[in-house]
Parts: sequence; structure tokens; C-alpha cells
Amino acid sequence: MFRRILSLTRVLPALGALLAAMPASADVWRVTADLDPVGVQNVMDTAVYGDTVLVEPGEYMMLTVRNGIHLLGEKGPEETIFRYGRVVLTVNEADSNTVIEGITVDGIKASEGIIVAEHSNARIRNCIIKNGWVGVRSAFAAPVVENCTIRKCQRGIFLSECEGLITGNDIRECVTAIEIFSSSPRVFRNVLTGNSLGIFVDEHSNAVIGGSLATANRVFKNPGGAIKNRGLVK
Repeated sequence: MFRRILSLTRVLPALGALLAAMPASADVWRVTADLDPVGVQNVMDTAVYGDTVLVEPGEYMMLTVRNGIHLLGEKGPEETIFRYGRVVLTVNEADSNTVIEGITVDGIKASEGIIVAEHSNARIRNCIIKNGWVGVRSAFAAPVVENCTIRKCQRGIFLSECEGLITGNDIRECVTAIEIFSSSPRVFRNVLTGNSLGIFVDEHSNAVIGGSLATANRVFKNPGGAIKNRGLVK
């Protein structure tokens, strides 16, 4: 079942900072583990711009995240898991107030894309993303992917015709950790190790990768190299 949380004082104290930052009119909708995929999507579709969808620990299936919604795992990514489907999470046509946070997204080695964000400036943060063809796939967008753990994907992050920010992520055991195609993202403070290739920059790209001690990436022990560049790297 799900319910609307009308009184902020009844929400877990750990969510206090989040709720304090929310607009006065925003609501929190709670998803419980007994909901089927249609029920979970109904919660998302009931929420309106600026609301939070709070997901209790459990396993869930594929979901489309709507514009302006904050999808939040109640107790962190280790206990809140989305899996199954050709695409596990879809977040398209969304602005930067759209957030996916504190969940695990598992492609179980069958998903084409674990998180797909097209024409979207969504923020994906503090998530575990694993076992898919592409961990985060974004096109014609400016996403922010921050502080995520990405494992065992063909491509950890794939950007096509994108800007955006890739920062603070730990990407390992992928064929290519980050692939940048005709894109101009900022790539700062990531750890990329144990992949076949660290970063692949292709076509008409103009990426900013590291650039200073404060923003440097740690790219090491990738047998195919740290950066393969067929575009432009600053």
C-alpha cells in the first residue's frame, strides 16, 4: 500500500534535512514493499512536481520517474532495490529538480539500460547501479551523476549529445567505465579502476576531465588504458 504523509513530524528524523528544504506545499508519498509494479507506478503518477516518493526497504520492478519528483530509498541503497525490465528506471523530459537517490538498481545482466535519462537534467546520486548493458545512459541532456557505485556493466556511464556533471563516482568491473560521445560533460573526482578501459572520448566531444588537483580523477589499473581520446579533452 501507499499513503500520503501529511504531518512532517511523523517522518523519520533522518529525513528532517530533506523535508526542511522542500517547498511548503510539497508532499511525501510512501511506497511499501507489498505493492506490485502497477501500484508503485501509481504512487509515482499520483505525486506532483516537488513531491517526494519515499520507498521502504524491499525489492521492486521497473519504474518511470516523473518530472520534479524525488525518488528516495528510505534506508539507503543496500535495502531498497529496483530490478528487472529492459530498462529498470526511466527518467525522460525531466528537469534538475528530479532526483533519484539512495537505491540499488540491478539490471541482472539482462537490461539494455539500468537508468535511462534522455532529454533530462535529472540528478542521480548515492545509488548502487550494477549488472546491465549500460549503467546510466543519457542523450540530449545535462544529467548529474554523483557519488554512485557502478559495477559490472558494459558501459558504466554513456553520454551522447550531453553536457552535465559526473562526479564522485566509483566505477569498477565494466568494459568501459565512462563513454563520452559528442558530449561536453565535466568529469571530476571519480575513481575508475578494474575496468577494461577507463574513459573513452569519441566524435565531437569537448569534455573537461579533471583539470586540477581538486577535481582530479583516479584512473588506474584499467588494462585498455586510462583515457582513449578521439575527441577533445580539456
